[in-house]
Amino acid sequence: MRVAVSSYMKLLTESNENNVKVIVLDNLLDLRRRYSKVLEDYMIDILSVMRDDSAISHEISHKVLELSTSLVSPRNIKEVIIFLEKEIARACKMEDSGNNANTTNQYRYLLIKSISSIT
Repeated sequence: MRVAVSSYMKLLTESNENNVKVIVLDNLLDLRRRYSKVLEDYMIDILSVMRDDSAISHEISHKVLELSTSLVSPRNIKEVIIFLEKEIARACKMEDSGNNANTTNQYRYLLIKSISSIT
C-alpha cells in the first residue's frame, strides 16, 4: 500500500493539472478509512500541495484540508498547526499584495476552520 500512496503523492506534487490533483485527492480520501496510518506519514507532503498551488483552487484546498484534518494524530498535530498558521500568514500577504480578495478570504476561512477543528 505504501507504494500506491507514494505513487499518488508523486502525481499530486508533480502534476500541474488541477483535475488530476482533484482525482488523486478523492482517491486518497477513499484510502484514509483503511490506511490512515500510511497516509499520516505523508501529512506534510499532502499539505504542501496547497503551498505549491500558485493559483489557489478552492476545491483542492478544501480536499487537502479535509484529508489532513482527518489524519491528525497526537504525533503530528504540532507540525500541522504550525503549517496552517504559516499558510494563514501567507494568505494575509497575498491579500495585501492585491490578489483576488474573495478567494483569499475563503482560503483563510478554510485554514482557520481547520485549525479550530483539530484543536
